[in-house]
Amino acid sequence: MNLQWNTRKVAERPEPDFPPIWLFVVFFFAVQGVGILIAIAQWPDGKAISWSPFLFQATFLPFLFFVAVCGAVVYAGYEMPWKGAVLWNLMCQWRNYHWLCWTRDHVVLVDSVVMTPEDEIAERMLGLEGRPPDNVGKAVTFDFDLAPGEARIEHLLRNLLASLLPALQRMGRTESIQIVLQSEDQDDLTVLRRVLAAWNLPGHPTLVWQSPGQPDPMDSLWVEHKPMSGVRLFIACQLGRAGAEPPYSEMAVAMLFADASALARNRHGLRPQACLYRPVVAESDEVDRGIAMLLGSEPVAAGRIRQFWLTGLNKPLRHAVTVAVKDAALRADTQDIDQALGKPGHANGWVAQSLAAKMVRHGQGAQLVAIPCKSGVAVNIVANRPESPDRPGEDRVVPFSLMWATAMIAMAVFVGNPGVADGDADRTALLPWWAAALFAFAGMALQVASELLYYRLLSREFDEACYPANGLRG
Repeated sequence: MNLQWNTRKVAERPEPDFPPIWLFVVFFFAVQGVGILIAIAQWPDGKAISWSPFLFQATFLPFLFFVAVCGAVVYAGYEMPWKGAVLWNLMCQWRNYHWLCWTRDHVVLVDSVVMTPEDEIAERMLGLEGRPPDNVGKAVTFDFDLAPGEARIEHLLRNLLASLLPALQRMGRTESIQIVLQSEDQDDLTVLRRVLAAWNLPGHPTLVWQSPGQPDPMDSLWVEHKPMSGVRLFIACQLGRAGAEPPYSEMAVAMLFADASALARNRHGLRPQACLYRPVVAESDEVDRGIAMLLGSEPVAAGRIRQFWLTGLNKPLRHAVTVAVKDAALRADTQDIDQALGKPGHANGWVAQSLAAKMVRHGQGAQLVAIPCKSGVAVNIVANRPESPDRPGEDRVVPFSLMWATAMIAMAVFVGNPGVADGDADRTALLPWWAAALFAFAGMALQVASELLYYRLLSREFDEACYPANGLRG
């Protein structure tokens, strides 16, 4: 199923009402009246009326005709359209269910650590502790107290990963951990390997180096629109070169992710920090529509979103996102990381996700995050694990119709029965019994075949109605 943020929603169809009962009552008396008149008109002259044969011809045969006609009319005029509406609405409900599940896809952040030159940055930005820092346009740097012969990157990695050591040791006993390092220098991977070796982690973690910002955070977490699998530790280090003016503020972040199966095997004593939901990616002219779709899918209630984090956006994207959030009437305070930490770099996107996740764990509600990406801006929700959407009911449509079968049987008996007068056949049967039975069976088989064909055509019509328009992707 091809799902996108702008997957076209198909309207459900109203179920038809059952025909008024009074129509059947009127038709019944009309058929019975005509049957009595015909029986009287065809009764042999001079013969006394024998009530048993007369009633058989005047009431029973018309009743069979009444049942056959009503059954066919009710099937064609009510039951068939009702089944079509039920099947169409069921397809709508299942498609909406799969779309809601798709929008609520997420990656689980087990734990994360952020290091910046400003202490307690998240709490200060939210006004929970101290005053928010103001470093607009500055390149803020670390002031490390290094041991003799210790490199800045080694000091940074050792302090950054120390807090994650318990989670890494627990996960390493059962899982194969991939560690991805994003930094300026590939030789930093050697330093990381030395730091990890000192802790003697269980298992054999796989180490990978990536150049800064390649790929961006959302592309790292979502592979072909599917959440990452396995256990992965992302480390993004943003350090300036010695003796040179840094082009951005220094910071670092480490984020430990795990999929559902890994969490299930390590559920005891391990409480995830937060979930990063599927992002909506848009250019500046589509940001308002993208955020509306993101919030409209309601992975979490819009009223629960308390903070809006943004970083690294150029002016058009920043203005577009800010206006879109305002138009969405969110009761969320804006947290501008660039204002608090200075010039943004490749690690800012990861830092924004980690700070938002930290506030989720601290009971500050759901968080909305906007970070740059190759296709414009990626906006996602950071919150606790979502609730599963309500699952639609089971299919209650079957191709066999009891109403049509009753009509065919009644018609077969009608055409296979002769009229009777005083024990003598007064009206020959229209069909022999074997032909009448074959007629009924063929009618029921044709009904099942035609209904299956109708379901196929209806399903094709539904697929054409669901063909998504061009636009936003996840």
